[in-house]
Amino acid sequence: MQVSRRWDAVVAAASFAILLTGCGGGGGAGPGLGGGGGGPEAVSLAAKTTFTADDVGHLLNRTRFGPAPADLTAVQQQGVPLFIDTMLVLPANTPQEAQVATDEIEDPLFPQEHELVRWWLRLMQENPNPFQEVLALFWHDHFATSQEILGGDKKQWWLAHLNLLRHGGTGNLRTMLTQLATDWTMLEWLDGVDSTDDAPNENFAREFWELFTLGVDNGYTQADIVQAARCFTGYRTRFDDVTGLSRVEFDANRHDTGDKSILGQTVLGRRGVDGAGEYTDMVNLTLAQRPVAEYMAGKLFTFFCYPNPPAEVTDALAALLRASNYELAPVIATILKSEAFYSSTSKAGLVKSPAEFALGFVRATGMRTHMDDLDSGLSDAGQRPTMPPNVNGWPGGALWLSAQSMVERANYVRDCLTHRTSETQTGLDLRTLLPEGATSTSAQAVDALAGLLRVSLSATDRTTLVTYLDTQRQSNGTVVASPFDAANNAHITERVSGLLYVLAQHPTYHVR
Repeated sequence: MQVSRRWDAVVAAASFAILLTGCGGGGGAGPGLGGGGGGPEAVSLAAKTTFTADDVGHLLNRTRFGPAPADLTAVQQQGVPLFIDTMLVLPANTPQEAQVATDEIEDPLFPQEHELVRWWLRLMQENPNPFQEVLALFWHDHFATSQEILGGDKKQWWLAHLNLLRHGGTGNLRTMLTQLATDWTMLEWLDGVDSTDDAPNENFAREFWELFTLGVDNGYTQADIVQAARCFTGYRTRFDDVTGLSRVEFDANRHDTGDKSILGQTVLGRRGVDGAGEYTDMVNLTLAQRPVAEYMAGKLFTFFCYPNPPAEVTDALAALLRASNYELAPVIATILKSEAFYSSTSKAGLVKSPAEFALGFVRATGMRTHMDDLDSGLSDAGQRPTMPPNVNGWPGGALWLSAQSMVERANYVRDCLTHRTSETQTGLDLRTLLPEGATSTSAQAVDALAGLLRVSLSATDRTTLVTYLDTQRQSNGTVVASPFDAANNAHITERVSGLLYVLAQHPTYHVR
């Protein structure tokens, strides 16, 4: 593929433009830096009734890692509202999940670190409903927990932890919070297994409010944290000498059975195995006494639409969440069907994370790179799924657009394309992405692939890329006219692959 020499300057210019403008164009704050504002439609949660092709592309870009031809067909067949309703149904333990686990994990009792990463990456690539993985990645970042702290006798816990997020992502928030409070990986991550009646550990109590349900200093005090930590005592690890595996269990002797005063309320102490009930009490008390609904509504709206939503939006969504008994699906459906979601403010763009960038590229094009390429590429770019850097999750927004991150994104696409040309067993014919197949013109190819990747080309960009397809660089460096022929395998392998590489470096491809 000749793209690396012919387009170094183009790629460098595109990357520099991103760093200067935040992908926003026109010298604005750029995606992820502003938010709020906009016209009346930007704050309207009324259901949109008509949808343009751009609306559909926007929906798929935010909910599927990126538009793929099969997704576009599904929307055309079902219509946007039904497509969204179907997408929100997240089945558990599908045959595909079992097959991916079998393929990627040699021993399910003792999975390896890289196997757990690649298990999820395979699902991100191949799940016919990628929204399940998009939403799981959101929750994984929100409830940031890393498998890195799990030793070999505990690695299997991670499968249950992630499936809790994958299968419950559109379920009940109360249930999710309660399950996470006693999730084995979470207990290990935030030192819950070391929290006893005589030495309560404050880590989970603090993060439960500060990160998971309310936000920093939003309606609780240090004294509340101290008392809540007493509720979150009693769990411990046990090692089985026979199996070589560890488990977590509730030990009533390690639980603080005294009454606690929290958020102005009294939590009655419990004895015996019922002591674990105080974990549920903490969830119920927090939901009843503090603005959890507003906090979570704001997080979801920001992820799907734009940052810093006005109070009128979060208040309305919060009211819906409470009225729905904390069921998440009605709130997410309302957001995705709303005029606000399809507004120009929302479409202004949010910076893609490395995972969204890479998975969007392979799902849109149909390419399937090696799992080790995808794993190492995301790791090099700073976002290895299952391993967030700390309890705050990944930095996000414009912080993803460092010079090193841009280089790693380009490297991943290059590896994806070059491995594609050397491994024809993947069976992908890039001609299937062109509107007229083997008879497509260079202009049609540029328009089709730019549309597929949702890249916004200026007239100059488009002319330059059409010229690229219609020329050839000879061995002595001379560029000569060579009209694009979509029936020519060499043109597909070299030129169309090169076109995809350049489009993936365009500033507008780095936003979703």
